[in-house]
Amino acid sequence: EQLVAYVVPGDGPGASGGPAAPDRDALRAALAAELPGYMVPAAFVVLDALPLTASGKLDAGALPAPRGEHLAHAAGRAPSGPREDLLCALFAETLDVERCWSDDDFFTLGGHSLLAARLLARVREATGVELGIRELFEAPTPAGLAAALTAREAEAGTGTGPGADLACLLPLRSGGSLPPLFCVHPAGGLAWPYAGLLQHVADRPVYGLQTPNLDGTEHFPDSIEAMAAYYVDRLRTVQPHGPYRLLGWSFGGNVVQEIAVRLQEAGEEVALLSIMDAFPVPPADGLEDAGHDVVFRALLTALGVDLSAWDADAPLDAAVVRDALRESGSPLGALEPAAIETMVGNFADQARLMRRHVPRTFRGDVLFFRATEEDPASGLVPPLWDPYVDGALVVHDVPCGHAQMLRPDARAVVGPVLDAALRAT
Repeated sequence: EQLVAYVVPGDGPGASGGPAAPDRDALRAALAAELPGYMVPAAFVVLDALPLTASGKLDAGALPAPRGEHLAHAAGRAPSGPREDLLCALFAETLDVERCWSDDDFFTLGGHSLLAARLLARVREATGVELGIRELFEAPTPAGLAAALTAREAEAGTGTGPGADLACLLPLRSGGSLPPLFCVHPAGGLAWPYAGLLQHVADRPVYGLQTPNLDGTEHFPDSIEAMAAYYVDRLRTVQPHGPYRLLGWSFGGNVVQEIAVRLQEAGEEVALLSIMDAFPVPPADGLEDAGHDVVFRALLTALGVDLSAWDADAPLDAAVVRDALRESGSPLGALEPAAIETMVGNFADQARLMRRHVPRTFRGDVLFFRATEEDPASGLVPPLWDPYVDGALVVHDVPCGHAQMLRPDARAVVGPVLDAALRAT
């Protein structure tokens, strides 16, 4: 259910000589200044006249249903980071709409008290932070709730400072009664996509591991072994001793396998090693020797960006790409151009590291998620990993492409299986 305004223009010349159609954004702003948020209409339908019954009363049944073009917000601000991206997904899920922008108002989009309780419960499950209905009334947008969550964490002393979204150890959720899950970044070095798993993995801290050069504090490691060693040091600041629970996707699957081996060599237990669509052989894509724009386009494809509408011959500029990502609603649009260029360099460097890396053997079972719409291993997933896994490779098929492994539909497959495997430990 949503509140709809039916508007009949007053006097004033329009483009065709009739009354001018009012601007929906102006109408919304005017009403927002006079009414509480839950009373501001979600849609404005302009009519030449209100339909009337034979007795001259409003014929409510004859009012046309609103369509997409009538919505007060057809577009909006893209989420700035993994937390706002998660909250946009929770808003859309609760309101049963296709998508939400960071500045979309929960009540304007049809939210009410029952849905508010459901949304706050989902926020608590996903972030581990309890917010009250007052916070939602005062800040009824994903961006507003993200700020409320940050303030609540600051009060509890569990928050992170400015720039934390690019830190090597990224707290996606710092609270929870169960042991933490550590997730190693895919191509480019960002672990932001793992925030979507918070909807499915409950009551457990979740940390992302990102390349240390994204925030400019360290250099890019010169080998997968060095990268794994650096990440082991970071994760042990949170959990000094095992059993450990580890997850890696794409390039991160190769790194996380080396992390697991290193922890075992240190006498620690690895309770769960999960790999998402990664293979112990370097891809034959030639990116380690390719030019800047070839690598840039490969990175964007790996990040799930649709390049079909982009000029294939035009040089890629990080600032232009950033603006296009922001316009499309991608949280990557919050990155500065320098960070995007760092990711391009990381993508080529990771291809070089793969060429030199020889995996070692992990002692134990591996939970493996395979993207079935792309199968570069030609169905040979267990045989490829057999020399490097002294245990069973338990394969779960996910109906998606490699770059879509953490999109909502794929997460709905991966999340429950991962959560069940974590709880079994």
